[in-house]
Amino acid sequence: MQNIYPKLRKADILVLATPVHSILPGGMQNFINRLVPLIEPILECRDGRTRARCHEYVKIKKILAVVVGAWYEIENLELPVKLIEEVAETYSINYSGAILRPHAYFMRGDSEISKDIHQKLEEVGFKFIEEGLLKKEDLDFISQPIGNGKKQRENSTNHYLKRKEEQGLS
Repeated sequence: MQNIYPKLRKADILVLATPVHSILPGGMQNFINRLVPLIEPILECRDGRTRARCHEYVKIKKILAVVVGAWYEIENLELPVKLIEEVAETYSINYSGAILRPHAYFMRGDSEISKDIHQKLEEVGFKFIEEGLLKKEDLDFISQPIGNGKKQRENSTNHYLKRKEEQGLS
């Protein structure tokens, strides 16, 4: 982490990206905890909550969340997003929004929709770096449903049960 701090101090934008396989990814929580040295220990109360600010030499002005999940419903990505919003608020950094991609499994392969979403992700990334803005219609396009959630759950469960049986664990 020591070699990352100088880069973080110079960065204009902090992108916190995480896969979601469970409710709260441990790696994300660990990384956020390690941001503490960037924070000046002068506390203030804002909106009834104790808050802090980054040290003067830390240039981060925006935080962007990128959250990708294996589960079908986009609501399964809410907790990491809320955590990242809270980090931004606590450390007085502008929360820029979240790029969300549920049921990432359906992004595999060469379907037209997968290609279109990948292309839109690239466009959104460059536009965010250049202009610092995210458009709702772009975010909605990236997070749009693909495939069938019920079928995905059934296939996933059947795959697991088959593997469990093959390993003699059933």
